Order: sequence, then C-alpha cells, then structure tokens
Amino acid sequence: MKKTLISLLAAGSLVSLTGCGALVSVALSDQPSSQSSASETTAAEETTPAETTEAAAAQATETPEATPTPTPTPETAEPAPAPTTEAAPVEAAKPAEAPVEEEPADPNALEVGKEVQVGDYSVTVTKLKIVKDWNGDKVLKVTYDWKNNSHEAVAPFLSISFKGFQDGVETDWPSVSDHIDLSISQREVKPGSAVTGVQDAVGITDMSKPLVIELEEAFSFETRTLSMTIDDLNAL
Repeated sequence: MKKTLISLLAAGSLVSLTGCGALVSVALSDQPSSQSSASETTAAEETTPAETTEAAAAQATETPEATPTPTPTPETAEPAPAPTTEAAPVEAAKPAEAPVEEEPADPNALEVGKEVQVGDYSVTVTKLKIVKDWNGDKVLKVTYDWKNNSHEAVAPFLSISFKGFQDGVETDWPSVSDHIDLSISQREVKPGSAVTGVQDAVGITDMSKPLVIELEEAFSFETRTLSMTIDDLNAL
C-alpha cells in the first residue's frame, strides 16, 4: 500500500512537471512571435513616413493631364448696314465774276524810294520830314539821291527843282533852315557820277491841308512833271 501511494505521487509529480514544461515551451514559443509582430509593426511605422513622402513626391512630379480647351465657335458676324449717303444739295451756279483789272501804274507818280527819270537825271526821293526855318515856319525837308546821266558836269540844284502846291496855289519858297544842308546840291557832278543825301525844301502854307509836291527838270521847256500828294503833313 505504501509503495502504491509513492508511485502515484511520483506519477502525479511527473505529470505536473510535464505540464509545467509544456506551458513553459508554449510561452517561449509565443514570445518570439510577439516580438516579431512588434518589430514588424515598428518597421511598418518607421517606413510609413518615407513611403508617404516618396508617394507624395511621385504624385507631385506626375504631369497632370492637360484639360483640352474647348475651341470657341466663332459667331457669324452680321454685315454692317451700308451707310446712307445723303445727296448734297446742288447749289446754283454763281455767275463768274469779271476779273478786276488793275490800273496801270502812273508813269508820272513820284514815290518815296522809287527811282524816276527827270530829263537826263535819275532821282530817288529817300525821306520826307517836317522841320522849321529861321522864321519859325514849318517847311518840308526833301532828301534824295541824284545821278548825272548827261554829257556835261552839272550841280543837282541846277538840274531839277521841287515845288509845292496847296489848294492849287504854289507855296512860298522857304527861307534858310538850320535843318537843311543845301551845300550838297550845289556841288558839281561829272557825267555818270552820283551823289546821295542831297537836301532841298518845299514851303508849306497850311499844315491842315494836303500838299502836292511836283518835280521837274530845271530850265527846260520840254519836260514831264512828276508829282505826289501828302494828305496828312502832321504824320511826317
């Protein structure tokens, strides 16, 4: 009986040890698997950001497909209406005006700055001016250029003469004036020669009336008379 109990206890202990060993083996076999799963999970977590970055980069570098732009359909332009042209009113033809004929220049007109021929002499009046003589009366000072075209030497004052008329009446000869130099007109000039700045005087009766100046060759019965009219003596 005692041996039997010992055998049973021994058998029970062996069974217990055997069960514990099996449990230990199972536990040990399960531990590497758990560690492997944990390592895989950690590796998956570690590789996920890199893979995510690579995927994002690949997606960014991918060329998006161009969306075809729809071709607009041209609208048919309506033709612009033709401009309406209004007929311009027809004006009645005006009668042609007769051309105005210019009056021929007076060959006997005496003008300032115009050269004229008086007998055998050329005369150009260059300036007219109102001055006073020794009596205080106003007289007309005449300045002119003179050329001898004759064949003899002669002084200007012996070749031509100036006279004045107011109301058709010859004015008085002026007296001597400090403003008029008669010496130039008294110089003898050879044929073909000329003098400038020659001075003479014409008497004035009334400053408020027009003055007619006449120029003619002196001591000649066959000569033309040249003339000019000064309407406003006060403007000189």
